[in-house]
Amino acid sequence: PERPSAPPMPAPARPTPQPQRVAEDLETIVRRVNRAAERYNINQGCNWMHILGVEEVNLDMVKKKYREYMLVLHPDKRKEDAESRAGGKEACKTAFHLVSTAFELAQKWNAGGHRGIVRGGAPSGHASG
Repeated sequence: PERPSAPPMPAPARPTPQPQRVAEDLETIVRRVNRAAERYNINQGCNWMHILGVEEVNLDMVKKKYREYMLVLHPDKRKEDAESRAGGKEACKTAFHLVSTAFELAQKWNAGGHRGIVRGGAPSGHASG
């Protein structure tokens, strides 16, 4: 007599996709940026690395962080309740302008021929606070 065939093997399970890192929320970014600006005065040669929240920098990394922050900080992207939790419209507006200024400083620094990676501290020509 023939033996019954074994049931078919189940298809291998597909790996569960890992959730992508969720960008920081408005409250976290606003508080971090404004705290960095208080600590490292942007009007006196602030270290733009602190405003952008980067420790090791090249222009590609700076652009990535700038875009990430602007997607959250831009006035057209903010929701009123998130603005309130982040300290209000003025705190969000301040953080938006600080990040814009920090990005401009980073571009000027890069245009000055400083294309290498900078670790910690301030790039040459900028006070570290």
